[in-house]
Amino acid sequence: MLSGVCGAHIFFAAGKTTNYSKISYINAQSTIQLFQQIEAHHPIAAHIYIICDNARYYRSQLVNDYLNDSKIKLIFLLPYAPNLNLIERYWKFFKKKIFYGRYYEIFSFFKSTCEAFFTTLDHYKAELRTLLTDNFQIIGST
Repeated sequence: MLSGVCGAHIFFAAGKTTNYSKISYINAQSTIQLFQQIEAHHPIAAHIYIICDNARYYRSQLVNDYLNDSKIKLIFLLPYAPNLNLIERYWKFFKKKIFYGRYYEIFSFFKSTCEAFFTTLDHYKAELRTLLTDNFQIIGST
C-alpha cells in the first residue's frame, strides 16, 4: 500500500501536456522545483501565469516566499467547480482510462502507465475534443 501523496507534477498549457517533473512525492519543495523548471523553460517571459487547484503546497509559506522574487503568478481555481473547470473533465477522463477497474501493485508500473497516457494523447483526440469544450450551460439566465 502506498502512503502519502505520490505522483508527478503535470503542466498542461495551451492544449499541450508536458511533464516537467517526475517525482515520488508532491510537496512545497517539489512544487518550487517545478516552478524553477518552468521559469528556465521560459527565460524571456515577463510573467508566467499558472492556474492551479487549492492544494496546500501551493499556499505554503515556502512557496509564497519563492514566489515573491519569481515571475510566476498563481491563479487559484474556485475550491470545486468541475463544470467550469476543463481540467476537472480532463482528470476525470484520465482516471477513467487509467484507474477504473485497475489495480497497480507496484508504483513504478502505475507511474509508467500514467506517463504513457500523457505521451499518447493523440489516441484519445476524438474523445477529448468532445469532452474539453467551452460550451457551458448557464443556469437561471433569462
